[in-house]
Amino acid sequence: MPNRILRAELLDSEPWLALKDNADRCAWIACVLSADTFGNMPAGPQRLVKLWRPYGIDTPEKAAKVFGDLVDVDLVRRYTDRDKPYLHIPRFNQSRRYLGHLWPLSPWTTKEEKQRLAGKSPADHSESPEVSCEPPVGVGVGVGVGVGVEVEVPHPSPNSTTKPPRTPTAPASPDAGFAEFWAAYPKKVGKTAAAKAWGSNHPPPAAVLAALAWQTRSDQWTREAGRYIPNPATYLNQGRWEDQPAGRDAGPRPFKVAL
Repeated sequence: MPNRILRAELLDSEPWLALKDNADRCAWIACVLSADTFGNMPAGPQRLVKLWRPYGIDTPEKAAKVFGDLVDVDLVRRYTDRDKPYLHIPRFNQSRRYLGHLWPLSPWTTKEEKQRLAGKSPADHSESPEVSCEPPVGVGVGVGVGVGVEVEVPHPSPNSTTKPPRTPTAPASPDAGFAEFWAAYPKKVGKTAAAKAWGSNHPPPAAVLAALAWQTRSDQWTREAGRYIPNPATYLNQGRWEDQPAGRDAGPRPFKVAL
């Protein structure tokens, strides 16, 4: 993989500041450096313990807690493939000619990324991607993560036929319904991340407000000073407005991370 650099903007981003301690932050950086081209990697408990052990995360229980902290602020997302756990780093947006080793695609793989993967053929390679650790001269490499991760992009040579990576475009403005959602949601943290999640998921405003009507009164959200209320961006990315009332609590069960 190419060298990856962290921009200074990362230190001021809301997801980064929302993390509880520096062990969580170091764990996330380790994931960024270990993920494949599309920001995916295995998330089995022993693998995470091995990756995060230098930061004091040396048991599956500690790894599960840190993984939960990262999921809660939407710095990583959890998915499974053939009953094996994986994590996805949202807003990774890497562009490489040589895709190299890939893990199973996450549910958040874009249409453009799938097209790139489908277009991969032996004709596109002059050497095995598993052997080559550096991109060829003149081939651009770019990574952009919403919280500030990128890769240096070498300028293509004048004779190169490779197109330079696309410049990331600003996310579309959220629908007008987001203002109503934000006014009704009881936990006011990470507004920028929540607005992006609203624009990405396009939830039906009426269904979201109807779900919040019973969720905000549920035992799940009202006990222990709202300790179990998910962050707004997490709520939207996980489609929590589709939850159903459970028994007399009239609310979803506490969020747990399963590795």
